[in-house]
Amino acid sequence: MNRITLRLSFFAAVALAMSFARVYPQTASSGPWPGVSASSTLPLGVNLEGIADWMHSPMFVDAIKTSRPFGQPDQPWVDSGKMHVDANGWPLEDAGSVIMSQVPNMGGDYHLSCIGKAEVVPVASKAQVTNVHYDSQLNKTTADIIVAPSSTQLMLSFTKTSGGVKDIRLIRPGYPADSKQLFTNEFIAAIKPFTVLRYMDYADTNGNPTVNWADRCEPTDAQYTLGKGGPWEDAIALANQTGKEMWVNIPEEASDDYIRQMAALFKKELLPGRIVYIENSNEVWNWSFQQATRNQQEAEKEAADPKSTLRVDTGVQWDDPNNKWYWGTKRVAERLVKISEIWQTVYGKAALNKTIRPVLASQIVNPFLLKLQVGYIAKVVGPPRDYVYAVAGAPYFGLDDAMVKNTNASVDDVLDNLSGAVDTNVNKVIPPVVAIAKQYGLNCFAYEGGPDVGQSTASLDAKIAANRSPKMTDLLVTYLKGWYADGGSLFMYFDLSSAYGQWGCWGLMDDVSKPSVKTEAITKILKLNLNAGQ
Repeated sequence: MNRITLRLSFFAAVALAMSFARVYPQTASSGPWPGVSASSTLPLGVNLEGIADWMHSPMFVDAIKTSRPFGQPDQPWVDSGKMHVDANGWPLEDAGSVIMSQVPNMGGDYHLSCIGKAEVVPVASKAQVTNVHYDSQLNKTTADIIVAPSSTQLMLSFTKTSGGVKDIRLIRPGYPADSKQLFTNEFIAAIKPFTVLRYMDYADTNGNPTVNWADRCEPTDAQYTLGKGGPWEDAIALANQTGKEMWVNIPEEASDDYIRQMAALFKKELLPGRIVYIENSNEVWNWSFQQATRNQQEAEKEAADPKSTLRVDTGVQWDDPNNKWYWGTKRVAERLVKISEIWQTVYGKAALNKTIRPVLASQIVNPFLLKLQVGYIAKVVGPPRDYVYAVAGAPYFGLDDAMVKNTNASVDDVLDNLSGAVDTNVNKVIPPVVAIAKQYGLNCFAYEGGPDVGQSTASLDAKIAANRSPKMTDLLVTYLKGWYADGGSLFMYFDLSSAYGQWGCWGLMDDVSKPSVKTEAITKILKLNLNAGQ
């Protein structure tokens, strides 16, 4: 992602700030879900955005939580993560912060506070610092940061400190300076119709190196952007506040003790009766992710013992007990069984498939892998239903490779290609996975899904326009109706919000303050009396 690296002089920033009003009230809006009054009973959920300074859904009232690790004062984007910081990540020296970048609708009056005396100056940002006050008794600096309506980024420097600053808070516009509110009203409105929230990206699951419970992200951390994801405590708080069910992903490298303590935290803090879906990492079959490589390495170590259960012939057609790649596939199932057993130990076996629901996710376009995994559990461990609640895949309807690379595609070309992919998914891809689930008495979920226009600059304008076309509404309605008609149950859309560009157009919306053609499709689906799989 391109970053602006030109710094405005202090005087230029002040002059610019003088040209706009001091406070920008939130625009009156019904939000992205006009006419939707509450969560639907349809099993439909959504994946949350990863925590980052470029998030398009303003999740936390305190914007510092989603800022980047601290960098150089004059160039906050430089040397992130290399500053001298305390145990919670607060800088022990002068520092800079990239708070937001390429974010829409960020203008307004922010309330800043921090422990320690500092001179606070905008860096390469259309902003003005006003009402600066230092309370020597409290050793506390406060100020207002006025951000221009046209701004898409905010960076600040903290200089002339005496050993840095800590406990920085930057409260978003519309909330009092002393607000204790954790999640923004805008974010709560954006997740309104969904029954389940998947925290895969929130937890920074892909490549997450966390092994020990003590090394996880905690609410006391300065930022939640250090590669460990957000705190489970905040995720639980969101579920308690909204009543949404939770879908959590266990880091691939997490120790058994981590898993046990995580389960204990959920049992203690999550309100009684709240449902938790539990997945082993994310796409452990996907070689673009570190967890796939690590899983394969661990499988080969385990299978070095000729008596390893990974070498057992499952009886599934084409299984080969000596195929090392099949060892890796089976280990994913083996690990989920272990996770399931640990959570059952903490919650009690009666909670299985009720409040705790382990999910075995696999590659949907290759159902053989799922057969091998469920067959492994049935052969080696016992009835899959005693350990697993559902199987899951990611039935995206995406452009074919030729269209992804096509440099002269029109909007209609893109939409026609996606329409063909919808037909293929509904008629060929989804039914075999549903059949495997039914064979073992399991539910069939989509852990992710939606349109996929690839990650390329080829015909990028047409791809973005296709994601804004009213025809996308019809495609999504046809696609989701097909999923439920095929016998699919819980569908987790990917994802709630994101920027639209060369890395994809994944979000239901790129601006959570207003509806989109995709949210219109979700609204239509919610109003249908669909007979979804149970």
